[in-house]
Amino acid sequence: MDINDAPKARLADHLRELDPLTATLHREAAPLLGHAMLDLLEEAGLGPGNIEAVGGEGPLALAIATAILHAAAARGQYLDAFLIDDAVARPAIDGPVVVVGFDSARVPGELAAGGPDEGPKVAGVAVVVGAAGAEDVGATGAEGVGAAGGDGVVELALFEASDLGEAKWPTIHTAS
Repeated sequence: MDINDAPKARLADHLRELDPLTATLHREAAPLLGHAMLDLLEEAGLGPGNIEAVGGEGPLALAIATAILHAAAARGQYLDAFLIDDAVARPAIDGPVVVVGFDSARVPGELAAGGPDEGPKVAGVAVVVGAAGAEDVGATGAEGVGAAGGDGVVELALFEASDLGEAKWPTIHTAS
């Protein structure tokens, strides 16, 4: 994947230098991450006019969702965030949502497959780092961005592991 815009290149530098949670909480990296993820969602037709909220499981997903929420607010757009832990913490959400995570290994399979039968419909799964050539969450590149899986859930990744140095991302599943 070509990292040719300056903000995305700066974000990649932060991701190479910092651990995932620190990067999502960093004063420069978090806003870059929020805007880059929001751009990715908008390019796939999953922007604030098409979905109601972003979120996922655990503190890392919450930090990513919050960065996206703030990026949308900075643009005069509205998104809510949600957290799935032992229970779901969210504002009232009726429309479609996007599940976010740092990498495909950190997005629970049930959520990546469209979530439970009740509650908001999962329209997409967006990860910061996808596995190159992965068949699961993490489809990247021109034909992968916005690609829908068999369940209709759009799968997106901002970077491939190879963009950031694969040795640093041992938890990412690769296609077998």
